[in-house]
Amino acid sequence: MYDVVIRNARVIDGTGNPWFIGSVGIKDELIASIWRSPTLEVEAAEIIEAEGLVLSPGVIDVHGHSDFTILDNPGADNLVSQGITTQGIGQCGFSTYAFSGENAEAVRDLVRAISPDAFGEDLPGWRTLEHWRRVVEETGTAINLVPYVGHNVLRCSAMGSDGDRALEPTPGQSTRMEELLREGMEQGAFGISTGLRYPFGRNADTEEVARLCAVVQEYGGVHISHMRSEEEYLIPSVDELIQISESTGVRGCATHHKAMFVENWGTPVTTLRMLEEARERGVDVLCDLYPWGFAREVNLGRHFVAFTGDAGPGESQVEILLEQLGDEGSWRRIKERLVDEAARAKEVNQRRKEFLWKKGVYAPDLWDASFFDCVVHSPSNPKLVGLNFSQVARKLKLEDHWDAMRRVYLEDRGATLVAAGPIGEDDLQRILAHPLSMVGTDAEAQDIPPELDDPMANAHPRGWGTYPRVLGEYVREKRVLSLEEAIRKMTSLPAGFLGLDDRGTIKPGLNADLLLFDPESIDSLATHAKPCEKPRGIHSVFVNGRVAVRRGESRATRSGRVLRR
Repeated sequence: MYDVVIRNARVIDGTGNPWFIGSVGIKDELIASIWRSPTLEVEAAEIIEAEGLVLSPGVIDVHGHSDFTILDNPGADNLVSQGITTQGIGQCGFSTYAFSGENAEAVRDLVRAISPDAFGEDLPGWRTLEHWRRVVEETGTAINLVPYVGHNVLRCSAMGSDGDRALEPTPGQSTRMEELLREGMEQGAFGISTGLRYPFGRNADTEEVARLCAVVQEYGGVHISHMRSEEEYLIPSVDELIQISESTGVRGCATHHKAMFVENWGTPVTTLRMLEEARERGVDVLCDLYPWGFAREVNLGRHFVAFTGDAGPGESQVEILLEQLGDEGSWRRIKERLVDEAARAKEVNQRRKEFLWKKGVYAPDLWDASFFDCVVHSPSNPKLVGLNFSQVARKLKLEDHWDAMRRVYLEDRGATLVAAGPIGEDDLQRILAHPLSMVGTDAEAQDIPPELDDPMANAHPRGWGTYPRVLGEYVREKRVLSLEEAIRKMTSLPAGFLGLDDRGTIKPGLNADLLLFDPESIDSLATHAKPCEKPRGIHSVFVNGRVAVRRGESRATRSGRVLRR
């Protein structure tokens, strides 16, 4: 007696092999049987007639940030509804566990600067990965979570709040980082993530990262890196990743691989070749990407909110911003602070660059607000979509990009959305089609979409539609990939990289993480203007044998768990 039998589906097993017509039986948490007989008659509590549908392994999202949000969003509705059953977390050097108690407040502030919802206002009640795992599993999680230890958090834990100004750790601080990392690996972490573009990791030289990766390699873990530069120093950054893997033996991944800004388009021709040549030398390196033409997306108000004060009880942060930006005297003071802060940050970054250059590391300039963000949604100025704020200033005949940002925000009454980039479509397709690339979201779990006019809103269509977009636009419509190859990049390839032997393919005895979808209709409905739209074409999602999504609607199933290496 099976719990569920999915009958007469087009089975794509995740290996890249051609599909076959078959049926799959689920018992308890496992794939119990696979049949190729179209006249199958078995007993099951539920039989799903799947003729015309594709059955694949559940999606393994190699790069996500749900440790920021899973305690408040245990249903992970945006993720499971696009077919994700497992997500790698603790990415870009940030994790919400594996930190020292004495510097917990500094860690909280560091992580909340990236994700304001992480931790909440109070200090976390845990420190170790094991304690965090217990807290999550007591609350429940709709998806499986694969934890990494974040390097930025290790550095902050060892060096305290001064760690982003101090360029080099003391020997004792280096030892402390290694102790915390080793503790995390002993408690089941899958490896280390670095965020060499972010505080505090941006101060680390190659040798520091390699020492930590050597610890990870002792446990058979992996290194996934938001590299130092995805812009002017993309090639040296990929070279650094390869050097670290070559010197330590650790498996490495250039995560959300891309070339940002038009002047850098085409660079992935070189970086993909570098990965190929490294593998020919025996270096185990891969990359992942998300299929979107812009990186992180936020409300434009995020640029101003630190300079206008927080809303009190009953007050609206949007109204505070509109009032202060609309007043000429207030705006002059805000702009002076914006300009001064940018100048100070540039001066500090120059010292960082000079320090790292002496060690052979190419450190990038800071992201410049004049060109880093482009308008992706403006209700009152749709003609500005796709332009950065230097271009907007010229178009509107304003003094500079700060005045352009203010003008657009006021005219949109706080509803402007901006995103980083752009990223070239040719590059995106080139990376996606390459056999060494996996697919990831760079997204966090959400049960209730954020209010997009909130100045701290952080929403990107990758969080709601990454995998349906690949299967709809890049498989069915543009034929950049075959369906079997796309599924491989979403399932068995990330499973192999992470060392997940119990899921990622359809095989008897493995965990029943499964995705059933209509290949003719599956597609993302999320856009940069409406980033929180659910996809179409998803029939069912199973996590550890239990139904998490049925006919596109999420169930209140929390059958996921925090996995161990």
